[in-house]
Amino acid sequence: MLIRVKFFSELIQIISMSIGFFYNELDWINENIIKHLRGHRIHVEAIDINKFILDIHNKDAFKHKLYINRVYPSSNIHSYNNLRFMLEVIRHIENLGIPVINCFDSAYADYSKTEANNILEKFNIPTAQTLLFSNPVIAKRAAKVLTFPRIIKMDAGGRARNVYKVNTPNQYLKVVNRLNRKHHLIHVEKFYKASKGFSTRLFVLNYKCISASKKFLLRGWLGNPARGSTSDLYPDVPKKVCRLGERVARITKTRILGLDIVETEETPVVIDINSTPVFHEGFVKKYGYDPSKMIADFISSEYEKNNA
Repeated sequence: MLIRVKFFSELIQIISMSIGFFYNELDWINENIIKHLRGHRIHVEAIDINKFILDIHNKDAFKHKLYINRVYPSSNIHSYNNLRFMLEVIRHIENLGIPVINCFDSAYADYSKTEANNILEKFNIPTAQTLLFSNPVIAKRAAKVLTFPRIIKMDAGGRARNVYKVNTPNQYLKVVNRLNRKHHLIHVEKFYKASKGFSTRLFVLNYKCISASKKFLLRGWLGNPARGSTSDLYPDVPKKVCRLGERVARITKTRILGLDIVETEETPVVIDINSTPVFHEGFVKKYGYDPSKMIADFISSEYEKNNA
């Protein structure tokens, strides 16, 4: 009889352990995070943000005790402004008193490069000097006073799409015209030369730097694997760079963080924040650990902590 009671109590506990997992792409990393979470005997509802409807009047719509945001910034470009929509969803879930990893503040810093810079500037974190334009006419006038080279990108985006390096005012004007046709805010930042010939990507989990990699730069400036750049281990990454990554994670409240840094001759400069870092299957063999399992283990521990 006692065995039967124990069995049913454990069964009820397993059934009650549930997580909502928002995604826009079920790639290797997301599929494996879900697999490892289920290995923790947690029910995971995979929610495709492309098919989701937010009903703010239906309080019973959000039945899980924890939600995970794995909607990539790049989805904002080609999938109905999903990242902006995801922000509304996160805000609503948090208003219901349900925790989200990563939280709204973190997701917004990921959504807007300008917002990330605004937050970090308050804490004297070196970031790329930035101008933001909504009016292309004003952006064009700025060509008369800007120094070059510059990096131009959309303020919200991902995977290095619509990112350009311009060396002259004429190149700058051509890119501004191109982005103006897409009706995006225009983000113009100072170009920082990597003193070591590569940029640095940190993986920070629960405010602890887990690993560092070198991102070798295409044409001397573009370090994104989605655009063909390669990477390698960075075992001798300076401690001050790791500490910088951990500090950025705490400031932006980002529990799962991919952080891009350019180590200039003067100081490390934060270039990009990513609260939904992407990893590929080859990462496990190359780096010697499974980030999907580490992320799932962390989420599981947070779930148990919040529902103890």
